[in-house]
Amino acid sequence: MNRDEVYAAVFEEYENDRDNAERKARELKKHLYEKYPRLAAIDREIMQEGVKLFRNAATHGSGSDSYRSNIKELNREKEELLKKAGYGPKALEPKYKCSI
Repeated sequence: MNRDEVYAAVFEEYENDRDNAERKARELKKHLYEKYPRLAAIDREIMQEGVKLFRNAATHGSGSDSYRSNIKELNREKEELLKKAGYGPKALEPKYKCSI
C-alpha cells in the first residue's frame, strides 16, 4: 500500500466513524422525541428563538437579551428533561472518537 492509499484508508475510516456517530445521535434523538414530545418542541422553540435573535442582530446591529434569555431557559428545561430520562446534557450530540 502506498502513502496515498494509506491516507485514503484512514480518511475513509474517520468518515465511517463520523457517519456512525451522527447516525446513532439521530436515532437517539428520534427515540427521545417520540418518548418525550416536549423535547422536540423545545428544540423547535430554540431554533425559532435563534432565528429571531439573528434577524434582530442583522437589522438592529445587535442581539436581544430577551431572545438569549429565552434560549437559556429552554436549554435549562431541555437539560432537566434529559436528566429525568437518564441522559446527560449533551446526549443528543454525536459521540465522536476524536474531538477534532
